[in-house]
Amino acid sequence: MNSQVGPFSLNISILKKIGPIEYVCDAEHVLNESTTFAGFSSHNYTVKTSMPFREVGAISLDWHDHVRIYGNIDDVNIQTAYLTETTPNQPHITKKFCKTDIYPRNLGGNLASTTLSLC
Repeated sequence: MNSQVGPFSLNISILKKIGPIEYVCDAEHVLNESTTFAGFSSHNYTVKTSMPFREVGAISLDWHDHVRIYGNIDDVNIQTAYLTETTPNQPHITKKFCKTDIYPRNLGGNLASTTLSLC
């Protein structure tokens, strides 16, 4: 992505695999109500989840354009994400997630989603 798109509302779901293609999540977490994506950018967020870190097998990111329908939501290309457990008095453990979708899924006009699985 060589341009800037957004601002979009950005949400994450932390997923646990329960079957060959079935996942469950504890909740959808709002990361930012106004995220602007630019080429080769990096964003950092903090999420509190009740799911045990060892059970996390994938993450789903959803973004929503509050202003335009059929805007630039398909221009967002998330390749990798890192999830780090930060438990007090414990060493930090990081998991790397890689893109599994070729393209983001346009979920209808101004909403898109992508899933990243453990690399």
